[in-house]
Amino acid sequence: MFEGVIHREKLNEIWGDMESHYFPDAPSVRNSPWDFLCYLLSTTTLETFLVNALKTSTPVVSKMRQIDFQELKGRLELAVNAIDKKATEFYTLEKQKRSDGDDPFLISVSVVARLYIFYLDKFLEVAEQPEFLDKVKEAEKAFKDERFKKALDDMGAVLQPLLESDLIKEIYELHMDYFEGIYIAIFEVIDRLQKTLGQGRDRRTERAIEHIGIIVLSPIFEELDKMEAFTTTRRLYSRASDIAFSIAGEELEMFRGLVLEHWEPFRKEAHRVLKEERENSTVFLLPELRAQVQLWSNYSNQLMSSIGRKMMMKQNTF
Repeated sequence: MFEGVIHREKLNEIWGDMESHYFPDAPSVRNSPWDFLCYLLSTTTLETFLVNALKTSTPVVSKMRQIDFQELKGRLELAVNAIDKKATEFYTLEKQKRSDGDDPFLISVSVVARLYIFYLDKFLEVAEQPEFLDKVKEAEKAFKDERFKKALDDMGAVLQPLLESDLIKEIYELHMDYFEGIYIAIFEVIDRLQKTLGQGRDRRTERAIEHIGIIVLSPIFEELDKMEAFTTTRRLYSRASDIAFSIAGEELEMFRGLVLEHWEPFRKEAHRVLKEERENSTVFLLPELRAQVQLWSNYSNQLMSSIGRKMMMKQNTF
């Protein structure tokens, strides 16, 4: 598909520029790849990287070695036994109070529902304790800091060109055309489940999950901020973009044009097939499924035909 977009001569030119800028004292990788590897291993840049990697990994390994896996296994077994005991208790109660006591499916559904609500209440009880809420307030400070706003700005600068591109918007629209029904069904199930919980459990559950997210993400953000990961990502992205467009700007535009050339017919065909299937069937999600199968079949056949033609052309050249 992309054959001939970037020629070997241009790749050699790009690598030559990289060698002259970043590895001026290194032996040629094409003539002496082993010597080039030895040169990389001896550079201070790689040495610094290895040292930092070891510094980062050593505390992690130390903490892992401090974990008592036998104790962890014991706790897990206790939890499983407790759930099994509670399930047996609910099963006995459900069987006694039902007139259709011999229907195992209905009894199992009731047992699962009672187990879910029982352990949800236990979870909410812990999540609403003052000690836990104090930890949440402490963790929230990281997201109110100016560093968090700067991190969002850095990542926004990297993602904005991608999210604003017409190609990404069209891919999103096509994706939603095919899968919007699934998302709506999932949200409806979640909504009905929340309504059946009652007693304000739905709002309490949402709040507890939000608090857990804050506690989990706060230390991750702190560590990434210490490593200057967000600023470094933005800087590396800018440098990579500048180098790519200065060295191979024409080829990149040609590559982009080739991608759009293949994407546009596919997009139109995908919408056409889905429209036809929806006209022929109103069964939930069946048109989307049939359209995906038809698209896969059509493009698989095209790919196999293309490979076959190329193989025939190569055989004819010998």
